[in-house]
Amino acid sequence: MAMALAQRNVALGEAQLRVTAQALDQLRDSIGGVFGMMLGRLRHLQPVADDAGFRRQAQIAQEQIYLLTDCLSPSQLRERGLPAALVHGSLAQTLQEAGVKYWCDLRGPVSLFPQSMTLAVYRMTCEAIADALLTRDASDVLVKIRCGTRHGGWIVLMIETKRHPVRMQHVDWALAHRLRASATGLGRKAIEDRAATFGGQVRERALRHGRRLIASLHEPHPRD
Repeated sequence: MAMALAQRNVALGEAQLRVTAQALDQLRDSIGGVFGMMLGRLRHLQPVADDAGFRRQAQIAQEQIYLLTDCLSPSQLRERGLPAALVHGSLAQTLQEAGVKYWCDLRGPVSLFPQSMTLAVYRMTCEAIADALLTRDASDVLVKIRCGTRHGGWIVLMIETKRHPVRMQHVDWALAHRLRASATGLGRKAIEDRAATFGGQVRERALRHGRRLIASLHEPHPRD
Protein backbone atom coordinates (compact mmCIF):
# COMPACT_ATOMS: atom_id res chain seq x y z
CA MET A 1 0.00 0.00 0.00
CA ALA A 2 2.86 2.38 0.79
CA MET A 3 4.46 1.65 -2.59
CA ALA A 4 1.17 2.24 -4.39
CA LEU A 5 0.71 5.54 -2.54
CA ALA A 6 4.23 6.66 -3.50
CA GLN A 7 3.56 5.82 -7.15
CA ARG A 8 0.27 7.75 -7.10
CA ASN A 9 2.06 10.75 -5.59
CA VAL A 10 4.63 10.58 -8.39
CA ALA A 11 1.84 10.54 -10.96
CA LEU A 12 0.17 13.51 -9.26
CA GLY A 13 3.42 15.48 -9.27
CA GLU A 14 3.95 14.77 -12.96
CA ALA A 15 0.39 15.89 -13.73
CA GLN A 16 1.04 19.20 -11.97
CA LEU A 17 4.28 19.66 -13.92
CA ARG A 18 2.42 18.98 -17.16
CA VAL A 19 -0.10 21.74 -16.38
CA THR A 20 2.74 24.17 -15.60
CA ALA A 21 4.50 23.21 -18.84
CA GLN A 22 1.34 23.92 -20.84
CA ALA A 23 1.06 27.37 -19.24
CA LEU A 24 4.70 28.11 -20.09
CA ASP A 25 4.14 27.01 -23.68
CA GLN A 26 1.25 29.46 -23.99
CA LEU A 27 3.49 32.17 -22.51
CA ARG A 28 6.13 31.43 -25.14
CA ASP A 29 3.58 31.96 -27.91
CA SER A 30 2.45 35.20 -26.30
CA ILE A 31 6.01 36.51 -26.12
CA GLY A 32 6.39 35.97 -29.86
CA GLY A 33 3.19 37.86 -30.63
CA VAL A 34 3.93 40.79 -28.28
CA PHE A 35 7.48 41.11 -29.60
CA GLY A 36 6.28 41.25 -33.21
CA MET A 37 3.79 44.00 -32.35
CA MET A 38 6.39 46.08 -30.42
CA LEU A 39 8.96 45.74 -33.18
CA GLY A 40 6.43 46.96 -35.73
CA ARG A 41 5.80 50.11 -33.70
CA LEU A 42 9.51 50.75 -33.14
CA ARG A 43 10.11 50.78 -36.90
CA HIS A 44 7.92 53.86 -37.20
CA LEU A 45 9.79 55.62 -34.39
CA GLN A 46 13.30 54.66 -35.47
CA PRO A 47 13.31 53.26 -39.03
CA VAL A 48 17.10 52.97 -39.22
CA ALA A 49 17.34 50.69 -36.21
CA ASP A 50 18.77 47.22 -36.88
CA ASP A 51 16.26 44.81 -35.41
CA ALA A 52 18.40 41.67 -35.90
CA GLY A 53 19.76 41.91 -32.36
CA PHE A 54 16.28 42.32 -30.87
CA ARG A 55 15.00 39.34 -32.83
CA ARG A 56 17.88 37.20 -31.64
CA GLN A 57 17.25 38.10 -27.99
CA ALA A 58 13.57 37.25 -28.36
CA GLN A 59 14.45 33.95 -30.03
CA ILE A 60 16.85 33.07 -27.20
CA ALA A 61 14.15 33.83 -24.62
CA GLN A 62 11.67 31.61 -26.46
CA GLU A 63 14.22 28.81 -26.74
CA GLN A 64 14.92 28.96 -23.01
CA ILE A 65 11.21 28.80 -22.22
CA TYR A 66 10.87 25.82 -24.59
CA LEU A 67 13.76 24.03 -22.85
CA LEU A 68 12.21 24.68 -19.45
CA THR A 69 8.82 23.47 -20.72
CA ASP A 70 10.34 20.29 -22.11
CA CYS A 71 12.25 19.67 -18.88
CA LEU A 72 9.06 19.97 -16.85
CA SER A 73 7.08 17.68 -19.15
CA PRO A 74 9.13 16.15 -21.99
CA SER A 75 6.98 16.25 -25.12
CA GLN A 76 9.09 13.71 -27.03
CA LEU A 77 8.53 11.12 -24.30
CA ARG A 78 4.77 11.66 -24.23
CA GLU A 79 4.37 11.62 -28.00
CA ARG A 80 7.09 9.23 -29.23
CA GLY A 81 8.38 7.34 -26.19
CA LEU A 82 11.59 7.08 -24.16
CA PRO A 83 14.01 6.36 -27.06
CA ALA A 84 12.99 9.55 -28.89
CA ALA A 85 13.19 11.61 -25.69
CA LEU A 86 16.73 10.44 -24.91
CA VAL A 87 18.08 10.48 -28.48
CA HIS A 88 16.33 13.51 -30.01
CA GLY A 89 14.92 15.47 -27.05
CA SER A 90 16.12 18.59 -25.26
CA LEU A 91 18.62 16.60 -23.16
CA ALA A 92 20.53 15.35 -26.21
CA GLN A 93 20.29 18.73 -27.97
CA THR A 94 21.64 20.65 -24.99
CA LEU A 95 24.55 18.25 -24.51
CA GLN A 96 25.43 18.45 -28.19
CA GLU A 97 25.34 22.27 -28.19
CA ALA A 98 27.47 22.34 -25.05
CA GLY A 99 30.14 20.15 -26.64
CA VAL A 100 29.55 17.09 -24.44
CA LYS A 101 29.96 13.78 -26.26
CA TYR A 102 26.79 11.77 -25.73
CA TRP A 103 25.72 8.22 -26.61
CA CYS A 104 22.46 6.44 -25.84
CA ASP A 105 22.04 2.68 -26.30
CA LEU A 106 18.54 1.36 -25.53
CA ARG A 107 17.52 -2.25 -26.09
CA GLY A 108 14.37 -4.11 -25.19
CA PRO A 109 10.59 -3.66 -25.41
CA VAL A 110 10.50 -0.35 -23.54
CA SER A 111 7.26 0.67 -25.28
CA LEU A 112 5.44 -2.05 -23.30
CA PHE A 113 6.09 -0.33 -19.97
CA PRO A 114 3.80 2.27 -18.34
CA GLN A 115 4.73 5.89 -19.00
CA SER A 116 5.18 6.54 -15.27
CA MET A 117 8.05 4.05 -15.28
CA THR A 118 9.76 5.32 -18.45
CA LEU A 119 9.37 8.89 -17.19
CA ALA A 120 11.15 7.87 -13.97
CA VAL A 121 14.03 6.51 -16.08
CA TYR A 122 14.18 9.80 -17.99
CA ARG A 123 14.19 11.83 -14.76
CA MET A 124 16.95 9.67 -13.26
CA THR A 125 19.05 10.08 -16.41
CA CYS A 126 18.70 13.87 -16.34
CA GLU A 127 19.48 13.93 -12.62
CA ALA A 128 22.70 11.95 -12.97
CA ILE A 129 23.96 13.94 -15.97
CA ALA A 130 23.06 17.32 -14.45
CA ASP A 131 24.84 16.34 -11.22
CA ALA A 132 28.04 15.52 -13.14
CA LEU A 133 27.91 18.72 -15.21
CA LEU A 134 27.24 20.98 -12.23
CA THR A 135 30.56 19.86 -10.76
CA ARG A 136 32.20 20.13 -14.21
CA ASP A 137 33.09 16.48 -13.97
CA ALA A 138 32.10 15.11 -17.40
CA SER A 139 32.89 15.64 -21.06
CA ASP A 140 31.59 12.22 -22.18
CA VAL A 141 28.23 10.68 -21.26
CA LEU A 142 27.09 7.15 -22.05
CA VAL A 143 23.54 6.01 -21.28
CA LYS A 144 22.63 2.33 -21.58
CA ILE A 145 19.15 0.97 -20.96
CA ARG A 146 18.14 -2.68 -20.95
CA CYS A 147 14.64 -3.96 -20.26
CA GLY A 148 12.61 -7.13 -20.41
CA THR A 149 9.23 -8.59 -19.51
CA ARG A 150 10.15 -12.09 -18.31
CA HIS A 151 9.65 -12.77 -14.58
CA GLY A 152 7.90 -9.41 -14.24
CA GLY A 153 8.80 -6.26 -16.13
CA TRP A 154 12.20 -4.74 -15.34
CA ILE A 155 14.44 -1.91 -16.54
CA VAL A 156 18.14 -1.43 -15.83
CA LEU A 157 19.67 2.00 -16.40
CA MET A 158 23.43 2.57 -16.60
CA ILE A 159 24.99 6.02 -16.86
CA GLU A 160 28.72 6.54 -17.32
CA THR A 161 30.20 10.03 -17.06
CA LYS A 162 33.87 10.45 -17.95
CA ARG A 163 36.43 13.23 -18.19
CA HIS A 164 38.41 13.51 -21.43
CA PRO A 165 41.28 16.02 -20.96
CA VAL A 166 41.01 17.58 -24.43
CA ARG A 167 37.21 17.69 -24.67
CA MET A 168 36.92 19.12 -21.14
CA GLN A 169 38.56 22.31 -22.40
CA HIS A 170 35.89 22.86 -25.05
CA VAL A 171 32.72 22.21 -23.05
CA ASP A 172 30.41 25.22 -22.74
CA TRP A 173 29.60 24.81 -19.05
CA ALA A 174 27.16 27.72 -19.01
CA LEU A 175 25.07 26.00 -21.66
CA ALA A 176 25.43 22.60 -20.01
CA HIS A 177 24.12 24.03 -16.74
CA ARG A 178 20.74 24.64 -18.41
CA LEU A 179 20.04 21.02 -17.56
CA ARG A 180 19.58 22.08 -13.94
CA ALA A 181 15.94 22.76 -14.81
CA SER A 182 15.42 19.04 -15.46
CA ALA A 183 16.87 17.94 -12.11
CA THR A 184 16.09 18.37 -8.42
CA GLY A 185 19.69 19.11 -7.42
CA LEU A 186 19.65 16.23 -4.93
CA GLY A 187 21.81 14.00 -7.14
CA ARG A 188 22.06 10.38 -6.10
CA LYS A 189 19.50 10.76 -3.30
CA ALA A 190 16.81 11.72 -5.83
CA ILE A 191 17.83 8.82 -8.08
CA GLU A 192 17.65 6.35 -5.18
CA ASP A 193 14.19 7.60 -4.21
CA ARG A 194 12.84 7.25 -7.76
CA ALA A 195 14.29 3.75 -8.08
CA ALA A 196 12.87 2.72 -4.69
CA THR A 197 9.41 3.95 -5.76
CA PHE A 198 9.51 1.20 -8.39
CA GLY A 199 11.06 -1.44 -6.13
CA GLY A 200 14.59 -0.93 -7.47
CA GLN A 201 18.07 -0.15 -6.21
CA VAL A 202 21.04 2.04 -7.16
CA ARG A 203 24.73 1.18 -7.24
CA GLU A 204 27.66 3.43 -8.08
CA ARG A 205 31.35 2.83 -8.63
CA ALA A 206 34.30 5.07 -9.41
CA LEU A 207 36.07 4.70 -12.74
CA ARG A 208 39.57 5.82 -13.63
CA HIS A 209 38.32 9.05 -15.19
CA GLY A 210 34.71 9.19 -14.09
CA ARG A 211 31.96 7.18 -12.50
CA ARG A 212 29.30 4.61 -13.36
CA LEU A 213 25.81 4.54 -11.89
CA ILE A 214 23.47 1.56 -12.30
CA ALA A 215 19.81 1.69 -11.27
CA SER A 216 17.09 -0.94 -11.51
CA LEU A 217 13.31 -0.56 -11.61
CA HIS A 218 10.50 -3.11 -11.54
CA GLU A 219 7.06 -2.78 -13.07
CA PRO A 220 4.41 -1.93 -10.43
CA HIS A 221 1.96 -4.59 -11.66
CA PRO A 222 3.97 -7.40 -13.30
CA ARG A 223 2.33 -9.06 -16.29
CA ASP A 224 1.60 -12.81 -16.29
